[in-house]
Amino acid sequence: MEELKIIIIQEGDYYEWNNTFDCVIKRNQLKCWCGYVKIPLNIYNSIYSTYPNFQPYCHGGITYTEKFENYYMIGFDTSHSGDLVPELFFLHQ
Repeated sequence: MEELKIIIIQEGDYYEWNNTFDCVIKRNQLKCWCGYVKIPLNIYNSIYSTYPNFQPYCHGGITYTEKFENYYMIGFDTSHSGDLVPELFFLHQ
């Protein structure tokens, strides 16, 4: 349990980068990672007009979408059934 706490502290709670799109991961209140990708509106619209049933794959599926003026933000989380949820894990130790 102490090892997991150390890893979480070392990793931090927030990281952002650009790999074609702006990406962010941050920990939620349960200390689980949530990931987000900022997709420019013209690209997002092009994808869905060409492939209307397109479903991007990510762990547990897309759990967040929000449209902004010039982009869509889509996201996922890692607190699904079977995932290790740190705060819940610590409560039961």
